[in-house]
Amino acid sequence: MKTILFNLNLDDFHPQTDKDGDFGGDLENGNFRYLIYLWKEFPDLKVTLFTTPNWMDAPYKFSHYFYHLKKILGLRPIIPYLKNEPFRLDKHLKWCEQVRKLIEDKKIEIAVHGYYHYNPNLVIHGQEFKRLGYEEAKERIKSAEKIFYKAQLPFVKIFRPPGWGISDGLIKALRELNYEAIAIYPSHSRTYKINNYDGLKTIPQNYSISEDPQIAVEQAKRFRIVLAKGHMCYNYGKETIVNGLNDKNYKNLRDALNLLKGNFNIKFIFLSEFLNYGED
Repeated sequence: MKTILFNLNLDDFHPQTDKDGDFGGDLENGNFRYLIYLWKEFPDLKVTLFTTPNWMDAPYKFSHYFYHLKKILGLRPIIPYLKNEPFRLDKHLKWCEQVRKLIEDKKIEIAVHGYYHYNPNLVIHGQEFKRLGYEEAKERIKSAEKIFYKAQLPFVKIFRPPGWGISDGLIKALRELNYEAIAIYPSHSRTYKINNYDGLKTIPQNYSISEDPQIAVEQAKRFRIVLAKGHMCYNYGKETIVNGLNDKNYKNLRDALNLLKGNFNIKFIFLSEFLNYGED
């Protein structure tokens, strides 16, 4: 049987679990339990979690349909932010201790997903770094790193910009701070090769956990690589995150893994490991 590479990577991991949304704050009974279920069947599964160390992006209060209309029309309604920094990682040290154990057990790795995940001046208010200049982008990233250090959470130098929002200043800051790669491609891009983006390696994506599992098999047959993309949260306020973890998407992912297991030898990898495979 041919060998394929498989990685699962999820955005927006942080300690929040409340009436507005579940981003992994309950590591036993919340959305994180889906990963626990998968590890029982696939104990070698490696998950890259893009983590925001000081999440301040408040849930959207309007309907899901108005949210998309807002994007189409370019409307910029005032979006509140979460005050008093409730989800700073260093305010949740018990949670961080549990996460650190998962890192030590090589179940997960932590990559950087912004600082606040919030920009009140944009149509898509989660695009924290879009239009930011070099100095401000650099300070945000350094502030994010300080929280990871304070919370004693090891992280890899891979950056996924919140809301896919980038700027020349962000790219320059990432290069100067010795980041190895940037993740700028959505899963529907079907990208599987590492490219160069202004001095940074790019993280490819070619499968979404909301898609038909057969697509994962097709990608494996064509490229011997399946990089599965999703989000930790499915509903945040009135916004639906289509490829967030829920019963349906968990089943898609589980079915995809079982189909792949029946057709290939699967080598589970972290995204940080894939960067080296991509050079071979």
